[in-house]
Amino acid sequence: MKNLLLSTASSIVFSALLMASTPAMAAQATIMPIAPSPTTVAKPPTAEEIDTYIKANIGNPAAIADAMAHYHVDLNRIQAATGYSTQQITDYIHTSGNAQLKSSLASWNPTAAGGSNGNTPISPVAPAPVTSAPAPVPVTPLRPVPVPVGPVGIDPKPALPPTSAEIDSFIKANINNPASIADAMEKYSVNLDRIQSATGYTREQMTNYIANSDNAKLKAAAGNWTPTGPVTGGGSDYVVNDTEIDQYIKANINDPAKIAAAMKKHSIGLDRIQEATGYTVDQMRNYINNSGNSELKTALGVWPKAINTPPNVHTAPAVSDAEINAYIKANINSPTAIIVGMTRYNVSLNRIQSVMGYSTQQMMDYINKSGNGLQPR
Repeated sequence: MKNLLLSTASSIVFSALLMASTPAMAAQATIMPIAPSPTTVAKPPTAEEIDTYIKANIGNPAAIADAMAHYHVDLNRIQAATGYSTQQITDYIHTSGNAQLKSSLASWNPTAAGGSNGNTPISPVAPAPVTSAPAPVPVTPLRPVPVPVGPVGIDPKPALPPTSAEIDSFIKANINNPASIADAMEKYSVNLDRIQSATGYTREQMTNYIANSDNAKLKAAAGNWTPTGPVTGGGSDYVVNDTEIDQYIKANINDPAKIAAAMKKHSIGLDRIQEATGYTVDQMRNYINNSGNSELKTALGVWPKAINTPPNVHTAPAVSDAEINAYIKANINSPTAIIVGMTRYNVSLNRIQSVMGYSTQQMMDYINKSGNGLQPR
C-alpha cells in the first residue's frame, strides 16, 4: 500500500480492505472503458503499451482507430509492436468495417516484411462497444468455467518463449476457453508450474478449474503435476519464501480468512508478512481491524510493532503522477476503489484529469455511469 492513493476527505467516507500495492494492482489491471480523448496531447506510447492495448481491444476496432489518431500511431508502429503480418493486419481492417482504419490502410506503405504471426486471422473482429464501468466487485480468485470475460486474446508470439506477463494475460483472456489454454501450453512448452508462477493462482484454484474444464489435455497435465509453489502448493512443512508470501497475500487480499489459515498452516507471523509485502504497520493494522477476522485480530493484539507504534491518522506519503496513473488504470472498473484511493490520499478529480489526460466529458460520463459517490471537487 506504499503506492495507494490517500484518504482524508471528510465528504466521502468508505471502509475498504486496501492492502494491495500499486504494482500488484497493476497486475490485475482491466481495460479502461474510457476511450482516449482525440483532443488530448499525450506522450508517445511505448511498443509494449501499443502491443498490450491492441490485444486488449482487438474486439473493438473503433477504440483502436481512436487511439491511433489520439497518439499518432500508424500501422507500421502497430505491426512492429505486435508482430502481426501485413496480411493479418489487412484482413483484420477489411473485416472490421471501420472507416478510420480503412483510410489508414489505404495510405499504408508497410516497412516490414511481415510479423512473426504468419497469416493466421486476428480474431475476434466484430466491433464491440466501449462498456461503462460495471458495479464494483471485490477481487475474486479464478472460478470454474463459465465466467463472463471480454474478447478472446491473441496467442503469444510463435517461436518465442512467452514471458510471465504474456502467460498471465493469455490465461486470463482465455479463461473461458480451456482448449485454447491447453493448446497454447503444448505449443509453447508451458507447464502448470509456469502458469501458477505467472498468474498467482493457488494449486487449489488451478486444480478446481481443470476439474471443471472437462479438457483431457489439462486433466492429463494436472495428473502429472507436482507443484513447487506458492504457499498453498504444499503441506504444513512446505517452506515458503518472501516472494511467495507477497504473491499470496495480494492474490487473496479480499479473503482475510484464507490469509489467516495460511499464516497458521505455515507458521507465518505478521512480521514476516510485513517484511515480504512492504506494507506499513498502519496499513496492516487498518486492514486487520476492517477484516472482521478474529484470528488476524488476535495476531495483531500480540504483534509488538502494532503495540509499540501508535496509529498514524494524520499523515500519509504523497503519491506521484505515475502512481496515480497506474492505480486509476488498475481500478477503472471499481469506482469504489477509486473513491477510497482519492479520499485516503487526498487526490482530486482535477489531479486525476491532469495525470490521465481525460477530457471533462469523459470524466463526467464515467462518473455518471459508475453509480457511485464520485463528485467533482
